[in-house]
Amino acid sequence: MKNNDLVMKLSHYFKEISNLTNMTTSLAVWLNDTPVITNIWNTNYGLNIGAQIGTKLPLLSAAGKVFAAYSNKEEIKLWLEQEQAKITNFSIEEFSKELYEIRSKHVAFAIEPLIKHVSSWSLPILDYKKDLLGTITIIGFTENIPTDSSSELVQKVIGISKEMSSIYGYSDKD
Repeated sequence: MKNNDLVMKLSHYFKEISNLTNMTTSLAVWLNDTPVITNIWNTNYGLNIGAQIGTKLPLLSAAGKVFAAYSNKEEIKLWLEQEQAKITNFSIEEFSKELYEIRSKHVAFAIEPLIKHVSSWSLPILDYKKDLLGTITIIGFTENIPTDSSSELVQKVIGISKEMSSIYGYSDKD
């Protein structure tokens, strides 16, 4: 039900982001025990982005990082532990620093988390309690993905994501 609400209320924003970036945009929400892609908006039909509706996202995907950064539910913490155990030489200290950056800059980046040459960046959709409702993920060829949160394109999309969140009562004021 929550996913349908997000799609109905926010679909035009996802299309706007896809058109602005000229990349594929997806919505991921928490389903059962993992983040899952539930909707995809394409600008380049036929481009295999390495994901489809129903794809379960790993921790080191851009959306997975956003779920980790904003997790406050026990089930997400359990998923986090299980995912970390799968990654060889996982540095909790380095990852904690990255999660702090994600929360402060409102964006996560991932280089080729699912398939070669396809990377992504993701932003949270938050509610009035600053709880995570879902993630916006922009997916494209690695060479087209921004890696700096201060870039003009990233800042525009951050603004759109905050506008989307404001529909659910979110405010970035404390």
